[in-house]
Amino acid sequence: MQTTQQSPSSWMVSKNFKLSEVTCKHCGRHGMQKEFIDLLQQFRDFLGAPVVITSGYRCAGHPVEAAKKGKVGRHRMGVAVDIHSPGMSLENLYKKIVEFGRFLGVGVSLEGGFIHCDKRETKARWKYKDGKDVAWDGKWETL
Repeated sequence: MQTTQQSPSSWMVSKNFKLSEVTCKHCGRHGMQKEFIDLLQQFRDFLGAPVVITSGYRCAGHPVEAAKKGKVGRHRMGVAVDIHSPGMSLENLYKKIVEFGRFLGVGVSLEGGFIHCDKRETKARWKYKDGKDVAWDGKWETL
């Protein structure tokens, strides 16, 4: 009898997400908090459509995190992802994120084609413009 062995990158961390999707693209380390993965899976179930993670956990040496000069970002804390959903507009994805209501930090990058979602204590909305986070009122028409 022949057995096949799965590589660690194909291991599942939830029903719909692989370990490779949430690990740092810089070092390959997994630092995503289990509670956040569970929340992300709940959103995927709510959405009823695929969710692609373009950025999950980021180590301190990841170029984006290193550029923050001492500030610890939510990706580095293991409570943030940048996502999109194939075949769904960013506007419709944003509306579903708002309807879901459990990601309090939400940032939209029209240029990058993703939405940042994170866990935090207070609601925050921003847009990415010219590589910077800019406060935003959360109304799609004002992007």
